[in-house]
Amino acid sequence: MIKQFSSLVMVLALGVVAISGCAGFSSHQASPSLYLIDHEATLVPIVPDSVKTLPYRVRVRDFHFPRVLDRTRIVYRYSPNRLNYYRLHQWAIPPRTMVSDVVARHLSAAGIFQEVRRQFIDEQPDLEIRGELSALERFENGDYGGAHLAMEMRLQRRTDGALLARHAFDRRVHLQSGSMTFFAQTISTILEEETAIFIAKIWSAFDIPAQMPWIAPAAADSTGTPQEGYRLIPLPTSRRTAPVEEGS
Repeated sequence: MIKQFSSLVMVLALGVVAISGCAGFSSHQASPSLYLIDHEATLVPIVPDSVKTLPYRVRVRDFHFPRVLDRTRIVYRYSPNRLNYYRLHQWAIPPRTMVSDVVARHLSAAGIFQEVRRQFIDEQPDLEIRGELSALERFENGDYGGAHLAMEMRLQRRTDGALLARHAFDRRVHLQSGSMTFFAQTISTILEEETAIFIAKIWSAFDIPAQMPWIAPAAADSTGTPQEGYRLIPLPTSRRTAPVEEGS
């Protein structure tokens, strides 16, 4: 009887060890990959050397984002009416906070205002950056799908909300890789380019001309008539490529 009991205990112990090992393996396999939206803020409009920093304090508020989309799990779509979330691919920081932080850093790097902060405690800012994120997602369409970022940025006077400058965009960029890292890099590049355009519009709001040398006029079509708008000069290959990653 004692031998049978000992054998039963041994079997149960081995079973627990086996289950624990499998559980540990599954936990390791299920660990989500985390991604950031970030860039070096190297795209800065050029203004005349005589222009001085504008003597204003600016607060960048969190951009509004629909609650269903403001989650750490990355959103992907197959159609406008079907929304999904990746289980193993997540943002390291909630999207509206992350995007707002990046915009604030870009504005600060541009040197346009005396001070740019996310929060003011002992004093009030003169101006505020507000806006909305309406899309931050990967869409599955074709071999690798695309990156989709749509938002609006506004510079407003804090006291009465008067609108000083505004920039809105809705961009979809085809992905040349299935890598989720490349997807995050593409979103970061879109945000950098569009924030730089917003900065140029802010300078213009204060009657200061700003040049954006990284933007070239659109090429003429087959009839010789220039196409409306502009096209962005392609980024260097080192910033446009990334190794393909496995997983979903």
